[in-house]
Amino acid sequence: CTAKGGCGSATELSDTNPEGYFWRRRGGGSEVVTSTPHVASVNLSAGPTWVWPNYEDEQVRHSPLIDDQKSIYIATAVKIRKFDFEGNMRWTWETGPKDGKMTTSPALYKGMIFAMAQYPPAELYLYCINMTTGRELWRTHHA
Repeated sequence: CTAKGGCGSATELSDTNPEGYFWRRRGGGSEVVTSTPHVASVNLSAGPTWVWPNYEDEQVRHSPLIDDQKSIYIATAVKIRKFDFEGNMRWTWETGPKDGKMTTSPALYKGMIFAMAQYPPAELYLYCINMTTGRELWRTHHA
C-alpha cells in the first residue's frame, strides 16, 4: 500500500504469503481464524526459550506477529516492539502522544508493518513501519 491509497491488486492482497511469514496478521490468514500449519514443540518441560519481562506492565491485546526470520513483533496499546528469535529487542516504535491507542492487531506485508490507532470518538491514524528498522515510513490521519 502507498500513502496515496493504492494497495495493489486483489490477488496481491489474497491469502497467499510469498514473503514466508509464519504469522503475518491476527488469526494468521484472511479468514482471521486461529490455526497454523506449523507444529509447536510437545516437550514443554524445558520452559520458554526466552521471556519478555514487560517492565512497563503494558497490556498486550493483539496477536503477536512472526516474520520469515522468526522475529516476533509484540503490539501493546501504543507500541510495537521487534524481538529477534533469541529474544533480543531490536527496536520499539510508538504512536504519537495524541494519536490514541491501537485498536486492531497490526499486519506484516512485504517488509512493512501496517497499524491503526483510534483517538475517540472517530479519529483514525494509519501507519506504515519498516520491519527491519522500525522507522515510520508514513502515517495518515482520517477524521
